Amino acid sequence: MSFPVTLYFRRNGSVLRIEEVETRIEPDWTSSSHVIGAGDFEPGKWPTGNYEVDIHINAKKAATGFFNVY
Repeated sequence: MSFPVTLYFRRNGSVLRIEEVETRIEPDWTSSSHVIGAGDFEPGKWPTGNYEVDIHINAKKAATGFFNVY
């Protein structure tokens, strides 16, 4: 079964970046792990500050996370 995972990165309430990946699971799997990278090859692309990330699975919000850039 395949499904989209979308991440919305926000800072100060504004969406800065959207990352989406089509991933899958199989009926006989007992667990799975799905990774989406949002870094950059050049340092300094993410301004210092507090960020929020909303994770959507099949277009439904599943979780919100937080991180800081120093």
